[in-house]
Amino acid sequence: MVAILFDGYMNCGGSLINDRYVLTAGHCVHGLNVQNVTVMVGMNDLLTKSRLLPPVERLILHEEYSRDYLHDINDIALIKLAMPVAFSSFVSPICLPQNEAVDYTGNLAIVAGWGRVGQDEPLARYLRATEVRVISNEVCRNTAIGEHISDSMLCTYLEKKDACQGDSGGPLAAVGIDGHFEQIGVVSWGIGCARVNMPGVFTRVTKFMNWLRYNTRDANYCSRN
Repeated sequence: MVAILFDGYMNCGGSLINDRYVLTAGHCVHGLNVQNVTVMVGMNDLLTKSRLLPPVERLILHEEYSRDYLHDINDIALIKLAMPVAFSSFVSPICLPQNEAVDYTGNLAIVAGWGRVGQDEPLARYLRATEVRVISNEVCRNTAIGEHISDSMLCTYLEKKDACQGDSGGPLAAVGIDGHFEQIGVVSWGIGCARVNMPGVFTRVTKFMNWLRYNTRDANYCSRN
């Protein structure tokens, strides 16, 4: 899990997917200058001094990213680090999905971040996580936000469980077919936090695997051993 700061202030979450790249949401880096972006790796406490601050080389926003009054489309981006991160017991990459055909409907998944601890509540100091359930896009389209759901999005819903403001860009992870956790979503948007019949919406990682592989081809990925 990675904290992304803009001008020194907590902005978004992200995930280390290999030794050179952080995966996050497009709206987290849209319009930003690389000189103003800091990533913090290897900590749970935002105020700790025991963390890595790898320098950022480049922001890579999806070429077809766009936004409207409510949500973001192709909401995915990469942050390229200036040098490889050394993996350790505190820092390791999350795996990406092995099977791009899986839609994960019905699976329990974990979303994590330093976002608000509740609607209109302050940001968390310590990394928090909660379990949610993936619902089908068909079910999601039958909710109040349904008309905005595209095939490149993934929805979750579990009563009183959700991501919140400040969690954007963070990972949604589920157990893959080989028993390893893999990142299946990127926190993208929603209406409020944990509202009744209001799913959380994520960028569906499997829809962007070719883009991710192409843009991170100079990196070393996770080991599934």
